[in-house]
Formats: sequence, structure tokens, C-alpha cells
Amino acid sequence: MRERIAAFARLFLAPRAFFLGFLCAMVACSLAGRKLAQDGFYESFTRIGGTFQVDDTFLLSPAPMVRWIRAHCSRDRELVLVGGSSIMMGAGQPVRRLWSKRLQELLGDGYCVVNLAGPSGALNGFAGTTLGILGHEYKRAWLIADMHDGVVGYSPDGVMTQKHYFWSAYFSGMLEPGFLAHGQDENGKLRVTPATTMSDKDRARLEQLRLGSWLDSWLHFDELWSYLHYRYFTTYYFHNAGRWQWTPRAAWPDYDFEFDEAQARAHRQYADAVGSAAFNGKLERLRDLKTYFAATPSGLKLRENALGMLDTQLKDNIIDASKQNVVIAYITVAPYYTSHLSLDEQSAYETLYEHKAAMFRRYGYHVVRPTLTADDFTDLMHTNPLGGDKVAGVVAAEIRATEAKR
Repeated sequence: MRERIAAFARLFLAPRAFFLGFLCAMVACSLAGRKLAQDGFYESFTRIGGTFQVDDTFLLSPAPMVRWIRAHCSRDRELVLVGGSSIMMGAGQPVRRLWSKRLQELLGDGYCVVNLAGPSGALNGFAGTTLGILGHEYKRAWLIADMHDGVVGYSPDGVMTQKHYFWSAYFSGMLEPGFLAHGQDENGKLRVTPATTMSDKDRARLEQLRLGSWLDSWLHFDELWSYLHYRYFTTYYFHNAGRWQWTPRAAWPDYDFEFDEAQARAHRQYADAVGSAAFNGKLERLRDLKTYFAATPSGLKLRENALGMLDTQLKDNIIDASKQNVVIAYITVAPYYTSHLSLDEQSAYETLYEHKAAMFRRYGYHVVRPTLTADDFTDLMHTNPLGGDKVAGVVAAEIRATEAKR
């Protein structure tokens, strides 16, 4: 018996047999991942939260995401893709009162709103890339984002947590050539965020990410791994999961702030107490305007060419707003905080907004600004459902007004 076991072990531990088994396993996993990408496995998608929180074990993939959108948004509707930061994602709003759901209600059945905004997200990334894949398939497509300093600073692939999505679509040949054309330089090469604006660590990560995305366009291991986490188990500790740790992603709830409207109106529910260390710290951040303004005897003056980088980013961005429909929503900082700034500082913020808005409009972007009060925020910059309803209102009105002019 021992001799039989030894012979059996030698057979299956032989290098040739081992590598043949390894190769067969790789091929089987690759074929399974390719099948999952084609068939799709995303369900009940609302936003990048809960089940769809992006981290090292779950990468949102363009193939299943696009398949989900095609299944839920018929081609005779207008596609509205929400990108941008956690403000647009709806941080501070429970799913039942999410601003993008309100936008869908205001626009009606002729539109299909998909919220692909994410923490620190930009115009590019999940939403911008999806526009490049699907924009031509629909009656009309819209892209929505918020106006913040990094909103166009990450072309063509978005912030680090969203770059995989773009490069996966790029190497898989999913992006329309016409969409890529605006982001190319005079030599036909795709413009990527200049390496000088990235740390050495991020440059190394980006190169690894591109190589990994290229390999995965052939092997499809990411889709298989994400599917296993989505359906069956989670393999490492993720603090946002709470008591749902280790369970399948599909079981994770998308819970956010519960919202008591009466309490919010009576007192800012999540605001720091005036004079507290947290409040003063945020006020100091708001007062730091030296990047854009110089102090003069007559007050703060906008520096010459202070917005030169923004102008370059808008011109070179892969999103061509002169041909596409892009709405930029300016969400002010909560008046609960800004009301404690000096009049000169408040005026500087208005001046900065006016210059930025004029620049966006010059490149074909639609710019909207909801009128928000202290009661509309959960913290320094995120809106609660009351503020979210106002954001949805001005975005819907801009889309409707633009449609009426055509």
C-alpha cells in the first residue's frame, strides 16, 4: 500500500503533471471569468456603497456594470450618469432618500439615472468611462459631477480607486474610438495625468495597475475573484462591513446616516459645536486661500493665472463637453461654517466660483448652483436629503432647459 501511495504521489507531484494541472486551472478560471464578464452578475445596484464598496478585494468591473445598465436602461431612454465625489454619491443620505433617486423622479421614465460617483471621485473614472462605452448607444447621454479642485485633474482614468475601471475598459477595447480622440496628444498618444503631479509610490502603483489591467483583459481573473466575493465570501477584514464581515458582498447593506428632518431643521444634526476644536480646525482650512489669492491692502486678490492648471486640465480632458452633455453642480461649503468667515473671505470664495464657472462654461460645460442653507448639510460639505433634493432640482431643471432649446 505504501508503495502505491508513493507511486501515486510521484506521479502527481512530478513537475510535468504539476504544471499541466496549473495550466488547466488557469484556463478554467480564465474561461469562468470571461463568462461572468459577458453574462454579468451585479444586482440591485444603487451606488458605490454597501455591496459595491470598492477596495482591494472588490474591483468594480466595466463589463458586468455595462451589462447591468443595458439590462435596466432601455435604449429609447436618455442615460444620466452621475460621477464626481462622495457629495454626488450621496454620503450623508440614506438610500431611501438618495438625491439621485429624486433626480430620477423629477426627470421621469424617459431618463435612466445611474449613480457611479465615489469617494474623492472625479469627472473621469466610473461615470466618465461608462459614458465612453455606452454614450453612443442611447438617445442622449448626460454626465453629472460636482465642482471641486480635483474634478478634472485625473484624466483619463480618475482617482486611484477608479483607475482600474478605465484601463480594464481601454485594454478590452470597450471604449469608442471617438471618445478617446479628444484625450490624445498631437502624436496620437493618450494623455495621462502628468507624472510630476503624482508621488513615486502612486506612479509605481499606476504602472502595476495598467499591467494588471492589460493581463486581466485576457485572463479575466478580476471578474472571477469579485464574483466569488460577491456571491460567497469575503476573505479579509474590511472595517466598513461591521457585523457583516466575512459574509458575501451581496449581503452587505448600504447603510448611511438615518435622517430626522424635524431634528435637522431645529438644529444641524451632524454639525460641530461653534468654538469646538473640530469647528475651529475646519474654519482654518477654509481660511487657507493662499493657493488662489494674494493678500493686498485692499483685500484678497485672485492671483494671476491662479486657475491656469484648471484651464489646461479642461482643455486636455478626455471628456469633450462641447460635444457631450456635462453638468457640473457647484455645492457650496455649509453656511453653518462659512458664515463665521470674514466678509473678505466670503467674497473670495464667490470670486473663485465665478471664475471657475466661467472657465467650465467656456469649454462647453453646463454649470448649476443650488441655493443651500445650513439646514441642508450633514457636515462641512455633504448634503442631507433636504439639500440633495435641491441639488436634484437644479440638475433636472438644467437638463430640461437644455432639451427645450434643441
